[in-house]
Amino acid sequence: MQITCMKIQAQVYAGRQEFDLEELKTSIRVIDKDVPRTDKELQYFRGDDNPNMLLLRDALITFAAFHPKVGYAQGMNDILSRLLLVLDSEVDSYWCFTRFIEEIQIEFIAEGMIKKLVLLKQLLKKLHPGLLDHITLCGVDDLAFCHRWLILGFKREFPYQEGLMLFEILSSHHMELNSLEAETQRRMQRRKHFELEGFYMGLEWLIVIYLWQVDWCALMMNLQN
Repeated sequence: MQITCMKIQAQVYAGRQEFDLEELKTSIRVIDKDVPRTDKELQYFRGDDNPNMLLLRDALITFAAFHPKVGYAQGMNDILSRLLLVLDSEVDSYWCFTRFIEEIQIEFIAEGMIKKLVLLKQLLKKLHPGLLDHITLCGVDDLAFCHRWLILGFKREFPYQEGLMLFEILSSHHMELNSLEAETQRRMQRRKHFELEGFYMGLEWLIVIYLWQVDWCALMMNLQN
């Protein structure tokens, strides 16, 4: 009975949703180009007429239809395919994907990614100044080559299973720092810094937020040198 009521509520909500058909058609055209080449080397997505590919396509179109401000952007297929493979459920993977994209959606537009690359450069200057000097000498200090690393969580730079574990770590938002003890320590540090400097929200706090991504970016750059 409860499931029946939920289905009715979903149908009512979908019926009230207004769709921009032209925008949706544009998204579908891009999705239809991206989905067939997504993780074809994996058994889960291999083969013509693979039903998992249809699930991936349907979920991406559904997201684009109900989130017109975000729509579909290249790279979303790579994120959703990971969730679909691990959860093996269209419904569960769709809702996990939706929640995840809602958290990072700004990174799929130029403004958000530029902001993150600027922050990455600031963090590199503090954490790895020698490496940043080398990158500047090479003329690639805009760090545009890091875009794919950041948006896909290094999916194509590591073997699939290792990349999957790394994606889980990067997506956890540092859950190990969410304990009561850790929060107490952070408050003490903020209070101490405020007493000394009169403010706290500086670069050090940003390092806490993005340390994992920056260190992995730095590692990848070191490996390429």
